[in-house]
Amino acid sequence: MTKLVFITQQVDPRHPALAATVPKIRALAGLVDEVVVLADGAVAGVLPDNCRVHTFRAGYRALRGARFEAALVRELPGLGGGAVVAHMCPIYAVLAAPQPSTPRRSARRSRCPATPRC
Repeated sequence: MTKLVFITQQVDPRHPALAATVPKIRALAGLVDEVVVLADGAVAGVLPDNCRVHTFRAGYRALRGARFEAALVRELPGLGGGAVVAHMCPIYAVLAAPQPSTPRRSARRSRCPATPRC
C-alpha cells in the first residue's frame, strides 16, 4: 500500500490563494493508495475517499506546532515506501525532516584505580 502524507496550510476550494491545493491533492490521490493530509484548516468533503485529513489549528503557535508534530508522528510509522510532501511552507519540511539521533553517553563512568598515575 502506497501512502503519501501531504502537509499544507488550507484545504479549501474557495480559498483566495490556496484553492489550487485541492486539485493537486486529488491528482496525487489518483496515484497512491492513501493520502493523509495535515492542514491548519480544511473544508470537509472536498477530497476523494482515499484521503484522510487531520487539522492542527490552534490559537497559539506552540500548540499548533505540538498538534502538527503529534499528527505527523501518528502517520509516519505506516508510511513504508511512501513520501511526505510539504506544500508552500518550508517550516513544514523542516519540522517533518528526520532528526539526527545524538549518541548517548554511558551513564557509567570509569574510575581510576587508586594508583598515583591517575
